Amino acid sequence: MQSSISTFDQYIQRKNSSSIDEPINEAAQVVDYSKIEAIARMKAISIQSLLSKGFCYRHDWGDLCGRWKLTLKWIAITPRSKVLAAFVENNDEGSNFAGTAKYTVQQITPADGSATIMVNLKKNTPTRLYVDYFVCG
Repeated sequence: MQSSISTFDQYIQRKNSSSIDEPINEAAQVVDYSKIEAIARMKAISIQSLLSKGFCYRHDWGDLCGRWKLTLKWIAITPRSKVLAAFVENNDEGSNFAGTAKYTVQQITPADGSATIMVNLKKNTPTRLYVDYFVCG
């Protein structure tokens, strides 16, 4: 009996290899400290307490498409920090919505003074990318 790869498996292999072969763009930006200070003021706690308890920070990466290695520079992040990242689509009025853009987070790596995410934005036209980072520790 001869084994063969199913049509579905061939599709998955083709889909995965095409995204791997795409070039990886890179960008690095510094966290907006005024937003962090505003969160701490709103909660009436110190920034250090905020970091130890964990909080969510939204970063605007601009209009992107394709594969990206995005590094958020922030001295509060250490290799032991817990960092989660999620995409948010947002319209001009600031309202979140579920749109047509297909995003995947492929890796999240906290380091000394930064967190890097590998993302794939499967859209041919640039789309505004907001990332919510949940940072703890």
